[in-house]
Amino acid sequence: MNELAQVTAWLMGAIMTWAPGVGEEVSGRAAWEIVDVAYDGAEPPLYKGEMARARSALTVAITAADESGFREDVQAGHCKPWECDHGDALCWMQVHARPGIVFVGDEWRYARKNDVGVLLPASLLDEETCFRVGMRMLRSSLLHTGSLRGYTGERGKAPIARAREQRVLKYLRDFPPPVEDSEALATAD
Repeated sequence: MNELAQVTAWLMGAIMTWAPGVGEEVSGRAAWEIVDVAYDGAEPPLYKGEMARARSALTVAITAADESGFREDVQAGHCKPWECDHGDALCWMQVHARPGIVFVGDEWRYARKNDVGVLLPASLLDEETCFRVGMRMLRSSLLHTGSLRGYTGERGKAPIARAREQRVLKYLRDFPPPVEDSEALATAD
């Protein structure tokens, strides 16, 4: 089993821990796409230091688990009227993308009338795009608030954001990744 496959299996375990109702097919597919994004050499990790990419992958996974439970109907855009922030949030990462999103470096904003390169809401139905957009929004939150509270929409002590961050660190401590980030990156391309 190559290094990325090992990391994918490890992340699949985290997903099944945090979203226990999710089967192997969905958790495996999600883990594969998250690893594809978090270990993409062109995509900066959310954190610095050793295990930065593994921690980034776990942060994306726990966000999706908490936001959507990795429910396939949510990823497909078929939420009930009272779910998904009353229809405003899309995909497993529950991204608010209407009327569209524009990325400039690590920053993002909602699209304006004459913007070019707009990411339209429908593109979030693609799982990799969902995770890539979510990771960029998580990075922006960490950059501006020092935590995930910009993503969770919390102010003050941000208990949801803090709990996510603590669960990620606990998982890393209890179940270290099977390979170093550098080894996995060497096989990523």
